[in-house]
Amino acid sequence: MTTSLAQRIELWPVERLVPYARNPRTHSPEQVAQIAASIAEFGFNNPVLVDSAAGVIAGHGRLQAARLLGLSEVPVIVLDHLDENQRRAYLLADNRLSELAGWDNELLALELKDLSDAGFDATLAGFDTKEIEAYLASLEPETPEAEQAGKEEIPEPPSQAITQPGDSWLVGPHRVLCGDCRDREMVGRQFGKQKANLVVTSPPYATQREYDPASGFQPIPPDEYVGWYRDVASSIEGMLARDGSYFLNIKEHAEDGQRHLYVKKLVLAHVEQWGWRFVDEFCWRKTDNGVPGGWSNRFKNAWEPVFHFCRQAEIKFHPFAVGHVSEDCFDYSPNNPKSTSGSGLLGTGARGNAAGRPGAEDGDGRFKGIARPSNVIEAKTESSQGSHSAPFPRALVEFFVKAFSDAGDVVFDPFLGSGTTIAAAHVHGRVGCGLELSPAYCDVILRRLSDLTGQEPQLEATGQTLSQVAAARGIPAEQLHNPKARDSRRIQHNGPAPFYGSRKASLPAIYPRSHPWAVPVARASGAARFFGAKSDDSRTANVHAVAALPRPLSGVNQDAILHQRCDSDVGPGCPGHQRFH
Repeated sequence: MTTSLAQRIELWPVERLVPYARNPRTHSPEQVAQIAASIAEFGFNNPVLVDSAAGVIAGHGRLQAARLLGLSEVPVIVLDHLDENQRRAYLLADNRLSELAGWDNELLALELKDLSDAGFDATLAGFDTKEIEAYLASLEPETPEAEQAGKEEIPEPPSQAITQPGDSWLVGPHRVLCGDCRDREMVGRQFGKQKANLVVTSPPYATQREYDPASGFQPIPPDEYVGWYRDVASSIEGMLARDGSYFLNIKEHAEDGQRHLYVKKLVLAHVEQWGWRFVDEFCWRKTDNGVPGGWSNRFKNAWEPVFHFCRQAEIKFHPFAVGHVSEDCFDYSPNNPKSTSGSGLLGTGARGNAAGRPGAEDGDGRFKGIARPSNVIEAKTESSQGSHSAPFPRALVEFFVKAFSDAGDVVFDPFLGSGTTIAAAHVHGRVGCGLELSPAYCDVILRRLSDLTGQEPQLEATGQTLSQVAAARGIPAEQLHNPKARDSRRIQHNGPAPFYGSRKASLPAIYPRSHPWAVPVARASGAARFFGAKSDDSRTANVHAVAALPRPLSGVNQDAILHQRCDSDVGPGCPGHQRFH
């Protein structure tokens, strides 16, 4: 078999070339711009293929890019050995055969990483920024810091708090304010012009939990909840950047065999009264399948909603940062099959470039790549959060941090609880800030951040460390190791203490030195040991409930009994501003 070879490359004037009028291959203006950028960076290395009459056989996109760049000549190869039918077939083959190739995603990610590390603009290779971020994220190892952060245990609240109302603390770049988030003027005064790119919070669940008496917080009756929350929404509006997102986790409880409607009314008020855009409703599916229930008319609660609000249509959004590798990826195309039911779901059949092509099979058009996730987030309820009744998994917050913010961005939580939002921000290289009304739980946050960062908290007003402030306020040093769960004045709640498994954190903590909150904080020797006291009896808070059960309970799952005896099924509800995330 004799193979025909091109003998030479020639330079022809751009105006001499005639595009094929029936070329079925399309090139969007965006793609033509990408080709032009590639030519500008690498040169015109792929000649246009033409026939002897200057008709273009292959290279229509390159020709358009040359015109966009203002080139007067382009390199061409004359395929004068092809007859008419061969030329038409080759035009199709030149495009179709390249589509049938695949990618080794791991090797591709390594190539993109090397280019990025060298400071080269990898988008010139034809990948957009979101795709590159997703591939780079797939390579990130579990660093010792991330592994340790995933296994973190939450300190118990002390019986006598070091923090006092009005205190503003700094832990590295992070800021914790002991105060009421409903005071917009105070919030604005404390945080200045700093804007948060992301807000993730879970406020008090009406009247469903007891609360820290020292906080002064009183449960909010469901009928008064929307009016009470108005000032919260106002403070969030004042803190949120225009392209930021705000996520609200709250679920109404059931009473007398039916659910309250105050959460539904709260969502409507955001839109109809306060001018928010309601983007979406996420489903947090609890992988432990919720608590057992013995209710006569409904099943156990195994999910909670997370409502997504923003102020404008354009927001930060990185879906591939939380994507996953899938064998069933496909390109979006107006020809993708649609369900005939009108549901908007895709029907069966070929997709992407293969959609609508005669003879295409159902599996055509699919490839292995990074797929966008759905709006269902799976995470365990439990976390090792001592005696608190309202566990809020860090994995849930991490999803929103990665998908809706960039490294160095500010993440805000008006109801910090135990500081889970700040912890997630720290592990993923963001700056965490927020408020907590309970002084005791402010201490929990500070000790938790000290464990994560290795830095001792500083009181912003004086520059004193937490241990120095404790001494100045007459708090005995041993009090720092005396969790409230061991004290008769501890916060009481129903339900067992949860358990938190390990969780991989995909990014190291990176903070820009120029960040206004990145104040220098001296590493305290032994800070992690001093502030990292853990309770060795995380079940103590259940003593009051277990004591009410009949004895003996040998071989009986006391946790399940406690859940079934509980009158409420609100799941991880919150007693007050001390919500233990």
